[in-house]
Amino acid sequence: MSPDTTINECVDKTLTGDFKEFSWIVHKYRPVLMNYFRCQLHQKVDVEDLLQEVFLHAFKGIKTYNHDLDFGYWLKGIARNRLLMHFRSSKRRKTAMRNFRNEVVNIVSQNVDTSIAGENSELKEVLDHCINKLPEKMAFVITSGLHGISSNKVAEELCTTVAAVYNLNFRANQLLRKYVSEYK
Repeated sequence: MSPDTTINECVDKTLTGDFKEFSWIVHKYRPVLMNYFRCQLHQKVDVEDLLQEVFLHAFKGIKTYNHDLDFGYWLKGIARNRLLMHFRSSKRRKTAMRNFRNEVVNIVSQNVDTSIAGENSELKEVLDHCINKLPEKMAFVITSGLHGISSNKVAEELCTTVAAVYNLNFRANQLLRKYVSEYK
């Protein structure tokens, strides 16, 4: 894009199939949006993911852009909505993890006195047996969670994203419930 080309011309060229023009938009607005997300989020991975989501959403919806509006304002509106969606999904994941931990504590605490006394170690054996039946990554996520290791640390260890860890945790919890119910 030449310096005297306006953003509206760039949008029009993108709409006609000149996708190189959209890469110029990304190049121009990426630093502004990155700073916006960095002020709101602590994890660099989350910032990068949201940047990609914003530009993907903008690309798919560029035909809805009104040329009378400021493009940066339109793009920041998309960023704000994506950030709100991120916060909502993070809250749901944290609630699900807290509920799972509470459920495990309730199950284990019912027999904790007898287990400590050595009278009933069967509960621990059942849980260990069921965790060992899980695929390796799922077992790692579950045991890490039971030991209070943060999802960020687990994601680093598995070389993946926190969202992937939450997904693994969800699927592992489903399998673990199934294995425990089958064991009885």
